[in-house]
Amino acid sequence: MNEKRLNEPSDAAIIARVLNEDMNAFEIIVRRYDRLVSDIVSKHTARAQVADVAQEIFIQAYKSLPYYRLNMSFPKWLAKIAAMSCVKLMEAAGTAEQPIAPANRAVLLGARNTLNLPVAGEEIYPSSVYHSSAC
Repeated sequence: MNEKRLNEPSDAAIIARVLNEDMNAFEIIVRRYDRLVSDIVSKHTARAQVADVAQEIFIQAYKSLPYYRLNMSFPKWLAKIAAMSCVKLMEAAGTAEQPIAPANRAVLLGARNTLNLPVAGEEIYPSSVYHSSAC
């Protein structure tokens, strides 16, 4: 771990600030995890789309923070949102050979139970929170 990271607030502390309406705190999350999200997105979209799709993913994450469970790794939670967004984007663009059933998404994404993925038919987040123009 580098020294800069040791002096920075934890993800949990930043999330608490965001949930207490400190709008600037989320910028720390974006800077901290921009590369993670961009790397996931770049594997599934054209280079020209990466920044826009990543921005939509961070918007989804921001809106979904009230549903984040502190006992879950924040990077894994954010990666799950990014991966699911890419799957939805591929389905919408018709690049997936067929729509991906919810039960098969975990297999496609290589997810494990540690990510607390929903079972078939369950939504990850209330649909009013999860919808995005990138998906």
